[in-house]
Amino acid sequence: MAKQTKSAPASVSKKPTKNPLSAVKNRTVAEIAALAAASHPQQTTRPEKKLPFWRLLLIGLLGIIAFNAVMGGLFALWANRTFLNTDEFTAIVGELPSNPSVRKTLVKETSNIIVSSVPAAELAKQLNVPVMSEAATDQIKEQLRPAVQATVLQIVSSQAFGDLWATSVENAHRDALKQLESSDSLDINFRPLLEGIIGQLKGTQLEFLQAQIQLPKDAGMITIKDQQFARLAQSYTVAKQLFWILVATAAIATILAMLLAVKKLAVLRKLAISLLIASTLIILSATYIPKILVSALSGGNAETLESASTISRQFSRDLVFICIISAATAALVIIITILISLRQRHLKQEQSKRSMLTP
Repeated sequence: MAKQTKSAPASVSKKPTKNPLSAVKNRTVAEIAALAAASHPQQTTRPEKKLPFWRLLLIGLLGIIAFNAVMGGLFALWANRTFLNTDEFTAIVGELPSNPSVRKTLVKETSNIIVSSVPAAELAKQLNVPVMSEAATDQIKEQLRPAVQATVLQIVSSQAFGDLWATSVENAHRDALKQLESSDSLDINFRPLLEGIIGQLKGTQLEFLQAQIQLPKDAGMITIKDQQFARLAQSYTVAKQLFWILVATAAIATILAMLLAVKKLAVLRKLAISLLIASTLIILSATYIPKILVSALSGGNAETLESASTISRQFSRDLVFICIISAATAALVIIITILISLRQRHLKQEQSKRSMLTP
């Protein structure tokens, strides 16, 4: 009996025991990853959805429509603000006589009208010479031209002429807009401007010519009719009504393209990039092309080209401002869409990590 009681504890101590922690330690990293993937099958990477060709084509067409509508809207806005707004038009054109090249061209053309409007008989009488032949009269007029140009330059440089110029431009523009809406021809009347210049000859060295100048009936008149007027009237109507139509078209096309696309922010970002590039090109073109043309074509008509370049820069100033706003808005949209995309990607990565760690 004593031997049996001693042998029982010995047999119990020799029996092996199982430790669950050691079993977990012996598992490999691959086994743990397999268990995690099996426990969360919904977190597996899904293949990117491929859109059918017709849908991609439709998204591209809508993007093109939206881009062209935006660019057309910029030009329509510029036309409405510059050419169809009398106050803005007068403010722009009113600054032109202060430019040396424009002033020189204006003095030259006005002097030609004044010299050619003086009758030969009156000129001979004023100069105290007998009636001259046509060739002699032309020679006298050519000798008189420098004095006329100097006097006209003095008049054009005065503040009184600046006020007269602004009033004439404002009245002519208002009349032109009315005629475009209700007439079949366009008559732009700058005759009061010429008569004002002739009136200011009083008190100058050419005062003796003031009463003798006989302006032709069509002096200072610009008439546009037939096909030219029809095209101008059509452009006026389109520019007046097109802006809001183009804005609505651009908005609808952009929204539809984003709804059809999988990566909606990418569609908006591509449109903004296109708008940024186009606006930048317009800014550079409006700023530098007139200067380049004047430099390349500086020849016999250098004065006329310089005047045209100055007028072009004056009118394109507002277009450059609009395109700067457009480019800044496009850049802001690009930055915002990139930040939103990065934020969404970060959130997806964080969600994936949390799901992997959740038992």
